[in-house]
Parts: sequence; structure tokens; C-alpha cells
Amino acid sequence: MKTDLYLLRHGECQGGHILRGRVDVPLSSNGFVQMQRAIEKLPQDPDVIVSSPLRRCIEFAHQLHVQKGIELRVYDGLKEMDFGDWDGRTFDELYATFEPALSRYWRDPWNETPPNGEPMLMFEHRVDNAWQQLLECFKGRRVLVVAHGGVIRHIMSRVLGVKRCAGIYSQLALGYGATVNVEVHVKNDGEDEHNVHQVEHRQFYSRLHWPN
Repeated sequence: MKTDLYLLRHGECQGGHILRGRVDVPLSSNGFVQMQRAIEKLPQDPDVIVSSPLRRCIEFAHQLHVQKGIELRVYDGLKEMDFGDWDGRTFDELYATFEPALSRYWRDPWNETPPNGEPMLMFEHRVDNAWQQLLECFKGRRVLVVAHGGVIRHIMSRVLGVKRCAGIYSQLALGYGATVNVEVHVKNDGEDEHNVHQVEHRQFYSRLHWPN
């Protein structure tokens, strides 16, 4: 049984060059176009849409739900990282005010947390739980997951079996409207153990197709 998951990063947002975590900004008009173009490249319409509740994801997901009549679910676990006191500030302001801590965070976000922000381990645990729910609830279906850059990068690292690699978050390019396809298969006895992971009592193995 194969589940096709298309991880769609939201498009360009209003607000300029800021650190976007929980700050709830809408898409720009160009951002809607970017996401629409990404949807047009999918081989088939999804069976279900699963979205982060933040505006830059849910507003497009809801529009697609209305236009095509596709089932829509909202997962809080797919929200972007909460950057605490850094959230919503321009990068110029951040480097002027928090440069030492910010540089340490980019190097090792597991041991440096933004002031009043979400620890990386808690973020990854939250996304892992959402991913497990997706695999269990929608197995055998085509799922469009509308989410954020940090969320998608963590899912990619999980599928690839990469742990605590700061470059996944800071150096892996994932543009606005990028789509990552993950094929997930239920593992049968005797199959290759490569890239197998356990969800409750069921084993899955995954194949990742690089962003479009």
C-alpha cells in the first residue's frame, strides 16, 4: 500500500524580510500565485488537504478546498517553530540586537533556544507526532500537506534518517511554493530494512523525491 504525500511550502508572505515563526502574516499576491503553480504541477488532485492553521498556509488550503471540494484537515502540530522574542523581527534588527545568540542558534539549535521560544527538541517532537498521525490516518491516499519551511525540512530529515544536522535547517534551499513528494509504503515481512521506521505497531518505509 502506497501513500503519496506532497509537502507544499507556503508562498511568499507579506511583511518583508522577517523571521517568520508563529507571527501570523498572510500571503502576498505573488505567494498565492506561487502555490497555485505548484498545485498545477501535481500529477493528480489530492484526496485530502492537511494544513498548518497559520494564515500563510490555511488561507490557500481553504481556497483549494472550496474550489475543488477536497477534504480539508487542520493540524496544529504543523505550525512553524515559535521563535519567541525573535519572532516577527527583521533580520537586520535581529543581528543588531541578538547577534551572538543568533549565530549560536544557527550552529546548534538543539542547545540554543530563542528567548521565550520553543526548544528545537519540542518542535521536532511535535512535528513527529503530526507526521505519525498523517501516516496512520491517510494511508493509501494522496495527501497535500501545506506547511512551513522548518516543518518540511524536519520531515525530510526524518525520512532521510538524518539527526541533529543544523545544515538541514540553515543551508538546505527550499523556496516559496516548493513541493517535496514523499512516498510511504507499508513494509511487509522480508522486505529491505533500509529507511524503515515504526509508527505504533506498523512499519513503514519511505522514498523522498527532491523539491519541484
